[in-house]
Amino acid sequence: MNGGVDITGLTGRIVAETTNGGVNARNISGQLEATTTNGGLDIELAKMPDAGVKLECTNGGIDVRLPRDAKATISASITNGGIKTDGLSIEASGENNRRRLEGRLNGGGPRLDAQGVNGGITLSGR
Repeated sequence: MNGGVDITGLTGRIVAETTNGGVNARNISGQLEATTTNGGLDIELAKMPDAGVKLECTNGGIDVRLPRDAKATISASITNGGIKTDGLSIEASGENNRRRLEGRLNGGGPRLDAQGVNGGITLSGR
């Protein structure tokens, strides 16, 4: 509570939760579940973990960077804000509009779920 979480270089299962602070994760290759209220999620994946990624944010944005050649099945939704993709070739497989994105990155793979209420979601390649 009342602080952020910083994570770097982990490969195992990661569960990060905070209230009134953000989660910053760098060079992550293990399963990740990150949740915050009143803060943002800033996530950089070294690879898409086989067990997937689940991100939830109430008041703040979600920014995810992953390798351009990663395979993932993406489900993203935001209540108040928008969803942007940058440098990723995502094939729509369901609903695809300003606030919801369902699709496959490089043919699909492990799930990347990103859900937010107030803020935006950005998915970008690195």
